[in-house]
Amino acid sequence: MFTNVILVRSPLYLYFEPDATLVVEEEEIKVHETVIVVYSGFFKAALNSGLKESHERRIEIHDIGLDTMTVVLNWLYRVPLTPLYDTDLKKEETVNDLFSNTTLKKTDNILQAFDFLQIKGAEVFYWRFMEDQCRKFKWGPPYFVPETCRNIPAALNSIYRYGYSLPEKYLDRRNQIQGSFEIYLYLWQMYLQIHARK
Repeated sequence: MFTNVILVRSPLYLYFEPDATLVVEEEEIKVHETVIVVYSGFFKAALNSGLKESHERRIEIHDIGLDTMTVVLNWLYRVPLTPLYDTDLKKEETVNDLFSNTTLKKTDNILQAFDFLQIKGAEVFYWRFMEDQCRKFKWGPPYFVPETCRNIPAALNSIYRYGYSLPEKYLDRRNQIQGSFEIYLYLWQMYLQIHARK
């Protein structure tokens, strides 16, 4: 049986015994119905449909990988988000890790899973997480390479594609442009400048 050490330490997990099972890649994951149905329209429908899944308290999920489901469950159980960079823990993360092909694929898989499971709000959480990480990185050489630029609009577009939109205050020209919108413009301009040199 699958055990996520971080997940089982969550206060939401320790409070009472799990009463439902998710099967992902032949692994059984014990979960709490009260936690997963609050945020997920998919789980709510499956466990209250009167069909096989609701009677057996067991849901088989074929379209989501185990690593991705682990991230989704951690989010549902309010476990702090772990960086998904294409890196090992021993080296310093850079902007290249945040926008690498591997990291983009992982993030897109996670956002697809949230969309499939009808979980709203996660895209905002991921945008803020990415925005916070961008603020921490050093953007000059050798920390940032031009090859990374092509992935920046793709990464930001993924989050918008799954439902995040800029708050109105960022679109109001009377207000100073700041936050998410400012970072998006900065990254997009950087991409265009470097792309024009090729």
